[in-house]
Parts: sequence; C-alpha cells; structure tokens
Amino acid sequence: MKRRKFLNAAMMTGIGGLTLPATAALRSSDQKLANNTLSGIGVENHPGTGANAGPEAYPGTNTGPDPGPGSRVNPAGKITPRICLNAYSFNAGLRSGEVTLEEMFRFAAATGFAGIDLTAYYIPEYPVVPDDKVLFDIKKMAFRFGIGITGTGVRNDFTLPDAGDRAREVQLVKNWIIAASKMGAPHVRVFAGKTSPEGYTREEVKSWIIEGFRECAAFGAKHGVMVAFQNHDDYIVYTPDIIDIMEAVPSDWFGLMLDIGSLPVADPYREIEKLIPYAITWQVKENVKTDGEPQPTDFSRLMKIIDQAGYEGYLPLETLGEGDPFEKVQRLYSQVKALM
Repeated sequence: MKRRKFLNAAMMTGIGGLTLPATAALRSSDQKLANNTLSGIGVENHPGTGANAGPEAYPGTNTGPDPGPGSRVNPAGKITPRICLNAYSFNAGLRSGEVTLEEMFRFAAATGFAGIDLTAYYIPEYPVVPDDKVLFDIKKMAFRFGIGITGTGVRNDFTLPDAGDRAREVQLVKNWIIAASKMGAPHVRVFAGKTSPEGYTREEVKSWIIEGFRECAAFGAKHGVMVAFQNHDDYIVYTPDIIDIMEAVPSDWFGLMLDIGSLPVADPYREIEKLIPYAITWQVKENVKTDGEPQPTDFSRLMKIIDQAGYEGYLPLETLGEGDPFEKVQRLYSQVKALM
C-alpha cells in the first residue's frame, strides 16, 4: 500500500460580523432553501450571538488570542492536525432556520476551531449552485471570523443503474467543485451511493463508482479542488472495498474522508489504521461501531493512531443525535483538544 501525501489549504484571519441570505427548512435534498437573513433567525435561543458576542458567550471555549501557526508544533516537534467543525453537527437547526450560518461561524471561532466543513445542503438553493454573490458573501463572512472553509459536500449517488442518471450525479459534483473553488474550499465530499440495483454484479456497480470518482477527480484537478470520498456506511462499507476504490483512482486530487463512525466491524481502530494512508480529511464522531453497535469513541487510541501515522491536515468533528449541538460540540472539541 502506497502512502499518499496531500496538502490541505486554509483561510485564516480577522474577526467580524456579516449577514447574508440564510438557510431555512429543507423539505427534501432537492428543494431550494428559503432566503432569510442570517442575523434574523434563531439567535435569541442562544445568548451572546449578537454583533458584539465573544467567547464568553460559550463557556469553556478558547478566550485567548490565536497563538498562530507555531502552536501546531507539539513538544515532540510533530505538527498536530487542525481541529475543524463539520456543519452537519447543526443539521436540524440549519435546516429549520433555528441556527444561522452566522451563528455557527461565530460559535466555531469562539470555541477555537480552525475551520468549518460547510456541507452544501446549508447553502441557499442547494442542489442548485446559487449566484456568486451568495458564495462570496459566505467566503467573506468566514474570513472575517478567522475561520477557514475547509470543505463542502454533496449528496450524490454513483450506484444508479441508468448511465444518464449517473452522468447527472457527476455533473452535480462538478457544479459544486466550481462553487467550492469560488468559496476557497479545498475539497468536495462525495459518496459512493446507496443503491443495490438488481441484475448487476457488485463489481459492475463498483466500476460505476470508480468511473464517477475518476471523472470528478480529473475535473477537480482543473479547478484546484480535491474530491474526498466518505465511507458512509452505504454501498461501500468494508475496508477491502474502500481500498480497492482508492487504489483504482490514482489521482493526487482524490482521497478519503475517513468516517470513523461507519466501520461496523469488531475492531474499527484496526480498520482506521489500514485506511489512514488514504485520508485527506475526516469525520470524527462521538461513537464508533463495534460489530455494528455504537460504542463511545476511544479518543486516546484514535489520537495515538493519527499521531503515529503522521497525519497533519484537518480533523473535522461531527456530533449526531439528540441534544443541544452547541453543548455537544463543545464537549467533543474539549475531548479531542485535550489529547493534542
């Protein structure tokens, strides 16, 4: 197995406030998001989210100045990953409009996150790419909060049996690769798909997935945007299949978003060790699956694996399920940060 080396990009500076059209309720993945103002929805539910709010609004968050790039070098001289927030942690609130993009960006900056993986579902008009002004306003807002947009992602399906349908799924990814380049997002997250079409062998379906990934990676290379395949517990689940796909797409613009919560085997940490050479980004979650059953993540073991592998890129965190996402994200951030 070849060890792949990838470079991740970030956008870091400043802090400020901004408003732009906000996300509202998504009734399905192909419906457009309503246009509200970011500053006008849901802010009253969380104190200290106004224009002058600071880290004190979120107990336990980083209240000191950013120590700068030098802080990434630990006492052993190794470069530590940068912790990021996956926007899906706020999925329910972002879809309903109870949480705004501005509120999420402000919270992420106050907590100490280096960036946000801004899934495209929460960008107005998804799956259609909005006007450049919307993308540029999001980019400007992130810049002024000192937060990098570390990636975005779409809900594609390359397992569809009809070639025309698959071509439309590829075009969806390409459209958002262009959008990502405009926002300064260095990667677009993609899925394999979830269909198990009758009358086709597993190898045939895998060939469709590989073909789609190759085309997307080649397009991404032309626009300076990496394509990150997330092992999302759908058609492609187990490590041998994941590695087969990774090796079949020989592009430096293609890599793995290593989802630690979607490895339903006896020892998911052993699978993480096998897959980390392909990782360009992550989905770090509160729980892993041991023989398919959720178990709390052993962050000490996980961070040791990451450290031993020499991974130096972004480390996005994602919380799922019931509970206040602000509290859950803070708790997860503290757990991971304490081990770095």
